[in-house]
This record gives sequence, C-alpha cells and structure tokens, in this order.
Amino acid sequence: MDSFLVECVSFHQPNLSACAYWNSNGITLTDNNTLGTWTQSLFVDINSKVYVAPYTKSNVLVWSNNSIDLTQNISGDWRWPLSLFVTRNNDIYVDNGWSGGVEKWTANTNSSVTVMTVSGQCSGLFVDSRNTVYCSMRSRHIVVAGLNNNNLTQPVTVAGNGTYGEAAHMLNQPYGIFVDSELNLYVADCGNDRVQMFKRDNSSGTTVAGKVIDLNYPLKCPVDVTLDANGYLFIVDRGNNRIIGSKRFGFYCVVGCLEGRGSKPAQLYRPTTIAFDSYGNIFVSDVGNNRIQKFNLENNTCGCGYADISMSTGISTPTTPLPVRRSQDFYISATINRNCEDLLMTTNWTIANCTDGCSSWGPLPDLIHKRANELLVRARALEYGLYGFKLTVTILENTPISKSEIVYVKVNPSGITANLIELGTSLVTHGFQQDLILDPGNYSGDPDVDDDKLNANVSLPTL
Repeated sequence: MDSFLVECVSFHQPNLSACAYWNSNGITLTDNNTLGTWTQSLFVDINSKVYVAPYTKSNVLVWSNNSIDLTQNISGDWRWPLSLFVTRNNDIYVDNGWSGGVEKWTANTNSSVTVMTVSGQCSGLFVDSRNTVYCSMRSRHIVVAGLNNNNLTQPVTVAGNGTYGEAAHMLNQPYGIFVDSELNLYVADCGNDRVQMFKRDNSSGTTVAGKVIDLNYPLKCPVDVTLDANGYLFIVDRGNNRIIGSKRFGFYCVVGCLEGRGSKPAQLYRPTTIAFDSYGNIFVSDVGNNRIQKFNLENNTCGCGYADISMSTGISTPTTPLPVRRSQDFYISATINRNCEDLLMTTNWTIANCTDGCSSWGPLPDLIHKRANELLVRARALEYGLYGFKLTVTILENTPISKSEIVYVKVNPSGITANLIELGTSLVTHGFQQDLILDPGNYSGDPDVDDDKLNANVSLPTL
C-alpha cells in the first residue's frame, strides 16, 4: 500500500476512501512493563516512528517503522507529561506543565530547553506550519499559542476565556488539539461532549461533532481529534471507549465498536490519543489498559467487498442499551448497503447474554424469528438481563469479507401499578415503565410469565 504523505507537516493525514475500515482487533505495541501507568502521550511521524512519553517517567521512547522492539530511549527532565509533538526536523516538544512549561528537545543534542511558559499541564500539544506552538490547558479551560523563535515564549489565549462553559466562545476541560492547513483550530472539548472548530483569528467556535450534530453518535468526553487528507474527523470518544470518524453523510464507529470497554484486542478502556502511520494504520494510547494499540487498515477501496450496516435502533452500547419490557414483543431491523448487488451475500444473527460480559455468541432461541436483516423477539422469549444481537454480513468474493454490527438490549420487568379508589374497589392492573411497584403477594398478577391471571377468588386484604 502506498504511503499517504502530506507536504509541510510532520505527521500523516491518510487519503482515506468512504469505504475504509480497520481490523477490529488491535495489536499491542507496548504495555505497562515498558510504559508504567497512565501514559497518554503518543505521536507518529512521517517516517512512521512512534514516540511515547511515559507518564511516570522522564523519557521519550521511540519505535521505528513497523518495529515491535524499542529503538531509542531519550532521557529528559520533565514530570508527568500528558502530550508531545515531533516536527519534521525531529525536534520533540513535551508537556512539562507541572514544572511550568513546554520543553523542546532538539534533534541530535542531549539537552532540552523551555520554549513556552504555562501555568498548568498541556493536555494537548501541536506545532503548526508557522512554527507556532499550541497548548490546551484542561484545568484553565483555554488553548494558548505562541511563536517558537528559539526564545522563551509567553503565550496568548486563542480559544476559551478561562471560565468553563458551553457557549461558542467557551471551553470545558479541553484536551487534544489539531490545526489544519488553513490554520483552523480543532479542540476536543471533553467537558462539553463536543469538538469545536475555531477559524483563524476567531474566538468563537463552531461545533463540528457531538451535541446535535449526529444523534446516532453522541460523544462522551472526547479527548483527541485529527483529520485525514480529505478533512474528515477522527475522534477519540473516551467516555464511550471508542474511536469514531466522520464521512460525507454523518459519523461511524471505527475502533472499539462492538463490546464496550475492556482489555480484549477489540476493546479499549479510556483511550486518549490517536495517530496514523504512513500506511493508514491507527495507533491509540489505551490508557485504562496501560498499552499502545495498533489497528491495521484492512481496506481503503470501494470495491465489491464493501458493506455498510445501519441498525434501526440507532447506536447502543452495553452501558446504554435499548430498554425493553419482558412482556412486550420488540423488533430490530438493519439496512445493508453494498457496492455490488450482483455478488452473493450471507447474513447471520447470533445472540449473547452480556449481563456478565459478552463472552459467548450462539444461535437464536426458537421464540426469536429472523429474516436476513430483521428480528422479531416475542414476549417472554428472554429472561431479565442484558443481551447482544449481532448481525454478520459476509460478501462472497474470492476471499469472503465479513462485517458485523451489534444491538444491545436490556430486558426489564414490566412492573405493576395500583389504582387505589377511596371507598371503592381497588384494582391491581398491569402497566409499562411505571415508577410505582406494588406487590400484594399472592393476589397480584405478573405479565412477565405465561400464566398471567389475577386471583380474584380470595378477598383482598385491606390496603
């Protein structure tokens, strides 16, 4: 695969097609044995070198292109760095906010200098094409910037006003930042669950992701953002433990899409930073698991093997499942889009009880009726609990290509409501999604069981 090089920048912005997708299982580049704990910083340069500044150490670790072996260990004098950035001439900028600045380690030297003074940590660092250094300050709700001219820089505020808020000119715990070729500033505005874009020399931002931009993909504390060569966003959605991307008609899940948070190869836990290498592969600092994960780009062409699955229920996760009542039928459908309708396609539905983790996927019970892209789940077909319904679509090319999407459903008790009538007959009736639960013992019916009858042969006790 060709490299995706963009002139004048030190990082990769791959030219990704609308049909690009990545292997859902990540490969661990390094873990806590090398990193220690809570490492957030990550950068991949134009030569696909991976740079990491461990949070609990005073060094920068470097892995060469496609190497799993550590190739360089640069010792520094910084404390608890949250971010770093590497320029085209291999200068390394490291957050040293706990000690009051941004450190610059010049290539081929053995020392660093403070190039910017700040009064807090830099949750994100960026150096643009003019050699301007940007620092997002989570604790102060601002982004500051200053020209690096090899002298100590006193930064100015370029986004936010120092008070947390959700107005267009305000930020709330900003994290990762990105500056495009037009010098527009993108900010992962964690506390406001959005990504803001500030045009050059404009203090009022525009929301480009989160909030009401795409209700199918709400953000929960986004902490990093980057752009590909076509200007599409890739966002670290930390609160939802996933990476999402934008495309022409909305957003889609890229990594961490199927099983919620965890430590499996397909899962993330508190991801923080994203970067691309020269092949379009994605690197993620998976902070909750104390590891750096690599997700290989599997496809970047819109050939016949492409399929897109959209569920009628919208986006659901193990922590935000679709709620249903056990006494109700419910219906799930999927829209399947593919480029070549003449190729054979197979679909397969499977189910997992996810109450204690989605560890085992199997065939559907008899009371669940299925078609290629539809499910009808009859009342009382499932016990109370959390379930995952997975649809796998396989395009039968020379090498079959499969893609899956999961809907998470929480089966809840139906509830009983009591209608109490003063000086009259009190009735116990069934209801749905009621806050009041009445349990008068043997005299109440239960809509969640097949024999749903009220015992009216015995006088009800006085209420």
